[in-house]
Amino acid sequence: MTNNSQFAVAIHVLCVLGVLEEMGEERVSSRQIGMSVNTNAVVIRNLVGLLKEAGLVDSKEGKGGGLKLAKAPTKISLQDIYSAVAGDESVLSLNKREEFKQCPVSCGMSKVLPPIFEEVDRAVAKSLKGRSLKSVMNQLSQ
Repeated sequence: MTNNSQFAVAIHVLCVLGVLEEMGEERVSSRQIGMSVNTNAVVIRNLVGLLKEAGLVDSKEGKGGGLKLAKAPTKISLQDIYSAVAGDESVLSLNKREEFKQCPVSCGMSKVLPPIFEEVDRAVAKSLKGRSLKSVMNQLSQ
């Protein structure tokens, strides 16, 4: 499962790009974003790699380079961001420890929990899909 704060940091990164774009900045450095998130630019660059791969961020190296949103904030759902950092991983995951063969509870968990976890995944995806990056940005300005 993805680190929950990684999703929050990804939203933060994209909000910084969106807000600065609205203020007229064409490109933003990972150092600038790192200052806003209060973390090292290397952490930002690693996360930006996932966001770029998902088509959410565009980057340019060298003079006049930096990062910018690859899509309008209204076209980026929170589900898009979550998928970028979590991939195909489920929100919840089964116990990775081996079953205790003499215990019916231990042996039954791998059958009982997956449908529940799938239902949670669908609910989370539906909720996140209904929210855009722009809606988060709008809440920041209130």
